[in-house]
Amino acid sequence: MLELLRAKREMAQITQVELALALGVTQTFVSKCERGERRLDVLELRKWCLAIGTTVSDFMSTLEADLVAFETTVSTLAAQKKTKRKSKPTRKQSN
Repeated sequence: MLELLRAKREMAQITQVELALALGVTQTFVSKCERGERRLDVLELRKWCLAIGTTVSDFMSTLEADLVAFETTVSTLAAQKKTKRKSKPTRKQSN
């Protein structure tokens, strides 16, 4: 979610300082939120989204799509790892 917040802000070509001014907070606040040092509540997320030209609904839809893609990748990698283990020939010890 943090990466998405930053990416959406950057796609909107808005600096941390500009976002901070729009939100009525400091640039440090914005930076801490993007680094995960400070959590956003739902109302703050809504203000953040509006300030960067999106809606909470659009933001959450993008987040959901990213999570599904991530889960699919993890499942695929796990299946590949499992397949490799099964197909790996066992080594016979020589005497």
